[in-house]
This record gives sequence, C-alpha cells and structure tokens, in this order.
Amino acid sequence: MRIAILFLSLCCLIAATGSQALAAGQLSVSQDHLTFGTLTEGVVARKDVTLSNNGDSPLTIANVSTSCSCTTTKLGKDTLAPGESTKLEIVYNTYKFPGKFEKYVYIQWSEDKNNKMTITMIGEVTPIPMGVLSVDPRKIPVGTIHVGEPKSVNIFIKNTGDAPMQVNKIVGKKSGLIFFDATNKGPLLLKPGQNVPMPITVTASTPGNYVEYIIIESNARNVTADGYKVVIVGEAK
Repeated sequence: MRIAILFLSLCCLIAATGSQALAAGQLSVSQDHLTFGTLTEGVVARKDVTLSNNGDSPLTIANVSTSCSCTTTKLGKDTLAPGESTKLEIVYNTYKFPGKFEKYVYIQWSEDKNNKMTITMIGEVTPIPMGVLSVDPRKIPVGTIHVGEPKSVNIFIKNTGDAPMQVNKIVGKKSGLIFFDATNKGPLLLKPGQNVPMPITVTASTPGNYVEYIIIESNARNVTADGYKVVIVGEAK
C-alpha cells in the first residue's frame, strides 16, 4: 500500500512537472533570413518581421540587439500573450558601408538566455563617390617637450578619395584643446588628392612619456562618429 502511494505521488509530480514545462511562451518569427538586394550607398533600407507567441503562457522579449551600429530596430511591444504577435522594424543604414554585407539581429525572450533567435540580413551596397581621410603617419613623434612650453607640429591631412571631403573639427582628446572648429571658420574643404598641413600646438604638464590623441571629425567615408584618431608622442622633461 505504501509503495502504491509513493508511486502515485511520483506520477503526480511528473505530470505536474510536465504541465509546467508545457505552460511556457514560445517565440517565432515570420522570417529569419532577410534579403535586401542591391542598394545604393546612402539609402536607409527598412524591413518588417512579425514576432509571435506560439506558447500557452505570456512571454516577454527581454532584449533585441544588432551586430553593428549600421542596423537599428524598433519593437512594437515587448510582452505577448499566448497567440499574440507584434511587429519588429529592422533598419539598415547603408551610408559609409559599401560592398556586400551580412548582418544579424539577435532576439532574447524571457530570462532564460537559451531562449534566443537570430535574424540574418544580406545584401550589397553600391558605393557612391566619397572623400577618404588620411594622415600619414598616424603616430607622430615630437621628440623632447619641455614641461609648460608649447611645441608646434604640422599634421598633414589628405583626401585620398574620389570626391570632395570636409573636416569639421580637430580636438585634443586628453587636453580638450580645439585646434580647428568649422563652427567658427567653416569646414576645411579638400578636393580629391589634396594634401594640407594643419598646425597643432601641444603642451606637456608633467614630466615623463607624453601622449596626446588628436581626433578629427569629418564626413569622409572612413571616419566614424568617434572620429579619426592621430597620436602624438614625445618625452616631457
């Protein structure tokens, strides 16, 4: 009798566990492979997919992320009842991203990190003429710097692209000094192949190894939102 009761209890426990396992949200997507075809650089391409809860309990979309800054998303709602759906808008900005691409959108639902899916995006971007910024070398030695005494050096900015390019700002990341600002003087314009010197004056405040990061803001193809970095190095005494 006692064995029979234990067996019945075990069966009830298994049934309850199975019932709990079934009572879960399950996310599905209408398309997990998006083809954008051939796009002209500068186009902002959009595609929509539908996310649905095919389970028998509510679920929460905990996170939507992308493989690069060129891709953004907009989710209609993050909590779905059983049988409910929502739209996910996927936006791909082609500007400064020419060539073939394969990018990803990652979706995680609920708190379980194993509950995740990936949407793959493929296509090709036809480039448009653009300027390309170059400073050679990007690590510029200035030798000995005497503490408190300004030292000037020219960096040479070149447009190696196939269209005009503009420089909007040049700042020292560590010092906060502004070496050029289009707000006051208008942008520095460079034609394809043009090379111009830019005077930079630096000052060491303490002895030892001297390092300053020069950040150039430009509309050139190879310049990101973080700017184009040039390093000035020396020995402060």
